[in-house]
Amino acid sequence: MAAIADTRPAENNSNTAHRSVVLGKFADHCSVLTACLQAMRREELLCDVILVVEGKTIPAHRVVLAACSDYFLSVFTSEAEGTEEQRQDTTIHEVANVNFDAVHKIVAMMYSGELALSPETIEDLLRAAQILQVAKATDFCVQYLQTQVDRETCLQFLSIADKFELPDLDRRHILQHVHENFSEVSKTEDFINLDSETVQEILSSDRLVVSTEKEVFEAGRRWLAHDEERYEHAEAVLGRVRFSFMSQEDLLQAVCENVLTANPGVMAVVQDVVESRLHHSNGDSISHLAETPRGAPVRKLVILGEGHEDIPRVYQTCRYYEQKWDDWLDLSSMPPGTVTRHAVAMVSHALYVLSDLKDRHELYRYDLGVKGWRKLAGPEHRRTGYALSAWREHLFLIAGKCAVTTAVEEYVPTDNEWKSITAFPTEVYDHAAMAGPDNQLYVTGGAVTQPAGIFDSGPAKSASKRWVYSCPGPGEPWEREANMNAPRARHVMQVLGDGMYVFGGASKGNGDVERFDVTSRQWSVVTKQRVLAGLSPHGAVAMDYRIYVALKGEGDSKGVVYEFDPETERWDTHCRLPWDVRGVGLCVLDVPQWLLKRKITIT
Repeated sequence: MAAIADTRPAENNSNTAHRSVVLGKFADHCSVLTACLQAMRREELLCDVILVVEGKTIPAHRVVLAACSDYFLSVFTSEAEGTEEQRQDTTIHEVANVNFDAVHKIVAMMYSGELALSPETIEDLLRAAQILQVAKATDFCVQYLQTQVDRETCLQFLSIADKFELPDLDRRHILQHVHENFSEVSKTEDFINLDSETVQEILSSDRLVVSTEKEVFEAGRRWLAHDEERYEHAEAVLGRVRFSFMSQEDLLQAVCENVLTANPGVMAVVQDVVESRLHHSNGDSISHLAETPRGAPVRKLVILGEGHEDIPRVYQTCRYYEQKWDDWLDLSSMPPGTVTRHAVAMVSHALYVLSDLKDRHELYRYDLGVKGWRKLAGPEHRRTGYALSAWREHLFLIAGKCAVTTAVEEYVPTDNEWKSITAFPTEVYDHAAMAGPDNQLYVTGGAVTQPAGIFDSGPAKSASKRWVYSCPGPGEPWEREANMNAPRARHVMQVLGDGMYVFGGASKGNGDVERFDVTSRQWSVVTKQRVLAGLSPHGAVAMDYRIYVALKGEGDSKGVVYEFDPETERWDTHCRLPWDVRGVGLCVLDVPQWLLKRKITIT
């Protein structure tokens, strides 16, 4: 349809003889033009170039090809500047290293603006688009790879992405489909046809969604067994398997595989894990302890209840908080036996629980990969009112009420052994310990027993302290730091950013939240919102730049988790606990998705 645009200026009486130009516009001009060009190509009218691909011909118009393809623009421009023979009316141009159907579709796209793509044709089309330098066709292919990837095509599309330089393609998006569907795609021909580097990349990912680590081992074994020449890659491929997360039965079966017996390096790793479990030494190599469980883990707030024969079984569980349902869901039972008044610490993605029994401590480690607890060596000194802290991949048990009240013991996971190190400078109990943002170990507050005076009757009294100590390295001397503003005992301490925060305590006057700056080495009061005034928190942990503290609730026996935001300097109720706070331990755990519960609603 044609339209007339009136561009005349306002009338001017002094010059009415001149008329302005009237501009006619055809709104559908482009579509009419392309339709005419398509019809002319079908009828081979005025076609001035014939493309020859794989012995077949494609007639076209040079001006259309040159407008859409930098390759043809360069070729035809060179011909126009050449000899008379090169400038003949119709030229025959042979295109090599491309598929006829792909070139035919791309030429048709130049006339219509449409390109039909499918998993069967995408690679040939992409190769032709890049050789002919047709940017729009390449864009279509990239969009197709990005939007049409699924379980059936993800490995094929990953191989295509690696063959071609496609800066606009988000390769991670394709890999995500591989990770999420690994159990199925690892059994396909496409997986067997991958190169060694890609297989290693996939098997290395934390985000593989598998029910057991055995699936990862089997995928690597199948890929290697496809061709004996691949055995030279066995150590590199199977070295990506996290054998410490395989069950003992699966490990013993793996030891019998030819692919392992032929590779001493991998066999040594497997035997190390097997022998560790068989001899109950539970000492793992540094690399094993540093491994994370598979399955795109999700950070969850975890509560550990108290396990004791006098306590209902509901308390004897380890649960994680699912915020979207406002509910605590079972993750595991507590360690076997009696676990009371426990301390909790995290080392290299592993959860440690130290129990406090009548005559001894027992140490357990929970491994997400095998969904079970392992009993480890216990410390030498039994104590109460102690502080347990993870620091530099080790555990440190500091002071408390015991035979040697200043004793400090260090637990080395790789050796499954405790050893005594430099004692704490003074007797103290009910203190807090934490690794700081500067990688030093800090101890804050606590209580000391004051002997009764001459005229006092009754037992000795305890006095809370404001003192702070730091230790620059295991076994090195402790150093005094600036005192806190208020004395605290049975309080908690957590690290956020470059500061350390202390909360609560049994003594009076400590409702403020205080922060220690590791640069200035000074304390400051962060907020006077007195949620924890005079209270002893039963567990605390930092997550997502918030601090979560478990406290006894008001009006009933169940506890409450409070959330502290350092930006707003305010406390808010985060959630209710499923039981009271007696014996509660809090931690943050990266839980694999396959371990998370799926809540089913019946309507």
